[in-house]
Amino acid sequence: MKGAEIKATHRSETAWPPLITDAEQPRWMRWRDRILTIVMWLLFLGMLIRQSVAFWRRVTAFLAAEAGTTWEFRLLPFLGVAAVMIVWLSLWAVLTYLRVHRAGHPPQPTPLGIEDEAECRGMTAADLATARGLKIAAVAIDAAGRYRVAPGGEDPAQPS
Repeated sequence: MKGAEIKATHRSETAWPPLITDAEQPRWMRWRDRILTIVMWLLFLGMLIRQSVAFWRRVTAFLAAEAGTTWEFRLLPFLGVAAVMIVWLSLWAVLTYLRVHRAGHPPQPTPLGIEDEAECRGMTAADLATARGLKIAAVAIDAAGRYRVAPGGEDPAQPS
């Protein structure tokens, strides 16, 4: 196709999710999407107005009805839809509550002791306790996974 180039990014084949940005879309696609969005909103607005007018007519007919007329049959479709929606929402709320309640709240794990944590970090328990007491600290982690903590803005990579 002449003149219609889509810019591709040089990403790896394993990148997920594939991203589509405005830079990768031709101008006609952006205008098509905008026009379709506006048309759908206008259709939605038209349907909303039509249903609102129908509902208003039924309500005014109900208010003007004389005693003994069957007004409930005029409003029955709207009340039926409202009842179905209330039942559906209530059922969904109960099912969500049961699902969350069934999942339960597992107990918190026991805290790791300072000796075990210091061993995991490649430090002594005294160094870890001192590091925990610092308000500002810089931490460096070497290739072996050992932590080195320096107070303030000092460079922790440089041994003192």
